[in-house]
Amino acid sequence: MATPDALADQTAVRIEAPSSASPGSQITVRVHVTHSGNNFFHFTNWVWLKANDVEIGRWEFNPDARPEDENFTRQVSYRVEGPVTLTAQGNCNVHGSAGAVHANVAVDPAPGPGPDQRPVRAEPTGRSPIGWLVLMLGVANLILCAFQVASGRRWIKVKIAVHRRFGQLLLALALIHGLLALLTT
Repeated sequence: MATPDALADQTAVRIEAPSSASPGSQITVRVHVTHSGNNFFHFTNWVWLKANDVEIGRWEFNPDARPEDENFTRQVSYRVEGPVTLTAQGNCNVHGSAGAVHANVAVDPAPGPGPDQRPVRAEPTGRSPIGWLVLMLGVANLILCAFQVASGRRWIKVKIAVHRRFGQLLLALALIHGLLALLTT
């Protein structure tokens, strides 16, 4: 972070940003602007902010829409993809600028497994179509098991051929259910 000394009534800026960030993370960059005087004839007429020489923020003012105070702040959210050099500058409509200031944001190294660490397996956020199928087969198997017990104990009166066919269906669905469960883990 740098703050040049403002000469006379030049507009000076200061950048506030983290010194490092993780790749892909959002950071907030604040540009603090200092200018002695803020009236109809004498005011900060523009401020810009660049990241690696690409403008990411610009604020322009005029006599009818001046900054809210002599000292004010503007902020921008920026997604960090690599090391970045931030540059900001402001200007007084009468006395000019105290110059551009710079701040650097380093990129944190990607965390990797240490010698005694294993990578953590990410858990899925939702159920896959095969997962739904395994769930439905499990429910069907539960219902068929209940039917087999109830018909075997003669709580439900069915012919022995029906009991046998539902037993064979239960065996087939249990095998498919087990196979799919093994394949998805």
